[in-house]
Amino acid sequence: MPTEDQIAVAEANWVAYQRARDAGHDEWLEVAKKCDDFYLGEQWDQKDRDKLEAEGRPVLTINEILKVINAFLGKQSTQRVDLGFKPRRDATQESAKVINLLIEQILDNNKYEFLEKEVFEDGVVVDRGFFDFRMDFKDNIMGDIKARVIDPYEVLPDPDAKSYDPEDWNSVITTRWMTLEDIEAHYGKAKRDEVNSSSQAYETFGEDSIRYDGRRTFGDDTTTPLQTTDYDADKTIRSVRVVERQFRRLAPIRFFVDNDVGDMKRIPDDLDEDKAIAIAKQAGLSILKRVGKRIRWVTTVDRVVLHDSWSPYRTFTIVPYFPFFRKGKTSGVVRQLLSPQEQFNKIESQMLHIVNTTANSGWIADEGSLANMTIEELEERGAETGLVMIVKRGSERPEKILPNTVPTGLDRLATRAQSNVAGIAGVEGLVGTPQREVSGVALDQLEARGLIQVDVPFDSLKRTRGLVAAKVLELIQDFYTETRVMRVSVGNGFDEEDEEVILNGLDAAGQIVNDVTIGEYDIVVGTRPARDNYEDAQFANALQMREAGVMVPDDVVIRHSQLDNKHEIAARVAGLQGVAPPTEEELQIQAQQQALQMRTLELEIGKLEAEIGELQARAAQQFAKAQQLSGEAQQAAMEIGMSARERMIDLQAKLQMFYDNLDNKLQLAGIHARNKRETVAMSESTKHSVAELNLLAKPAPAQGNSNG
Repeated sequence: MPTEDQIAVAEANWVAYQRARDAGHDEWLEVAKKCDDFYLGEQWDQKDRDKLEAEGRPVLTINEILKVINAFLGKQSTQRVDLGFKPRRDATQESAKVINLLIEQILDNNKYEFLEKEVFEDGVVVDRGFFDFRMDFKDNIMGDIKARVIDPYEVLPDPDAKSYDPEDWNSVITTRWMTLEDIEAHYGKAKRDEVNSSSQAYETFGEDSIRYDGRRTFGDDTTTPLQTTDYDADKTIRSVRVVERQFRRLAPIRFFVDNDVGDMKRIPDDLDEDKAIAIAKQAGLSILKRVGKRIRWVTTVDRVVLHDSWSPYRTFTIVPYFPFFRKGKTSGVVRQLLSPQEQFNKIESQMLHIVNTTANSGWIADEGSLANMTIEELEERGAETGLVMIVKRGSERPEKILPNTVPTGLDRLATRAQSNVAGIAGVEGLVGTPQREVSGVALDQLEARGLIQVDVPFDSLKRTRGLVAAKVLELIQDFYTETRVMRVSVGNGFDEEDEEVILNGLDAAGQIVNDVTIGEYDIVVGTRPARDNYEDAQFANALQMREAGVMVPDDVVIRHSQLDNKHEIAARVAGLQGVAPPTEEELQIQAQQQALQMRTLELEIGKLEAEIGELQARAAQQFAKAQQLSGEAQQAAMEIGMSARERMIDLQAKLQMFYDNLDNKLQLAGIHARNKRETVAMSESTKHSVAELNLLAKPAPAQGNSNG
């Protein structure tokens, strides 16, 4: 049985729930359910429908809201989230890249693309949508970040809050109905027995807290249970309301402080004092204690406390989406379209009723005036096409009763009501049907104006995406503290390979690499088109550039096409055109050819050097001989020496050319070697960069049991 302290906690939790419920949640819930019904096509009050059908009047539902909301959903599906993190204090560009890859992987694992669509749909239909982010230890002992969508009917925000950001809320409550079997599955058999026994021994909080099977009282008031001795027979619990409340409370908080720069980092609550002091001493930090707001997490059923402790998270697990938000008041798209849709349905139904009465408005006939039918048969067949009536001689012809005329302007009222639905939502350019004479340029301008008018819900979605990024970053820095291995796809964008990235690992020097637990980052929220649309646009742009004279390579165009095996085809085309990077075999052949050419040059140079040396010796010999001779003999020796010198000068010039050629080839070989090194380095860098882009371009992709 619960203690007095536990009962006091449960009662305080119930009072907080009652206050949030009675401070506007019930009124919002009534309108939200009506918005939900209108979106699904249930747009008539049941009493009005029964009355009209009893009178034989048509009850039309022409769902213009469905068309409008689908236009919003279609636009959202083409604007996938694109998150980026820029390093600030205690962060590096490399750590920001790792954070980007890690968060993209987390969102993919949670199929965030589909979760966001649900939340966006909840927002535009019933005014509010909610994510829930928390750690889940079901499949990983170190914990994984799990995201799920919360039914907006089950979430009660702080009734005193006026801010979009939950960071400014003092509390948030989620509540749902659960069976005793659910209680046992989530909280254990002991809590199930405690709930069951407590409902028998104490006065419950009423029908909104515990629902029983069968009738429990003589009257309609179910706030106080009937006390009997046969509890099992009279008080079988069908379901109980679980109230899960996260709220801020003042409490002492410890921080590590860097005395040199003044940075503060909160000490985990589960770290005992001795360990905290040891860590601070080792790192050269000091410990600061101050009173601040912490999140308390209390979960109750009626007077039973299921969970009561400090939250392991720095912020609330709830992340909201409100399409239109004004000082604590929320609104979606459907809410603004309820009256125009009702007006349109009623006018269309009335017009159809008038048409129906026109076809069979009735007859005025004298009794017994018809020879081939009775009055009853006339009543039944009077509206038939080609009806033949035989009138008895001397009798008056039956007279057709003139039907009610369609009121002037009724059709224009219907058109106005229909246009009001699209006009108020601001989607005329997206769902309207223009006249035939409107030009293509005018159509583009009309669509652009329509997109501008629906920007507000998408600006709110951008804000929610920023809150999601901040929440996931918080969970990473607080819970991804161990060494983990993450697999990412690395490649050139076409041929990808998986590669392992180690988080919080140690290098050879004992330094932590890829530390994701520290640092501050700026969050950049953008959008990108769906992958198929992106490729189609790239292909079209490439063709347009070629038509304009830009020499876009054939292999680039092929890679952005929709061909099967397009990357293999592009590689073959690049090879045939000689623009493909050389293979290892081709590089080896080129190196061998260069070596052979250089060896040939060296041999030629050696031959020339030997010949020059021989000519130089011959010329010197002839000049020396000429000095000893005279007359014609001296002249002949001088001519032979001069001829040898001229030949030597020619060979020296030729030798210099060979030297220059050899030097050029050596420089060219060095350039090729340097380019190869740079190409390899650039290829590795490109692989990592393109891997990030591929993760961003992949389609965005279970619910944890942790309750804190």
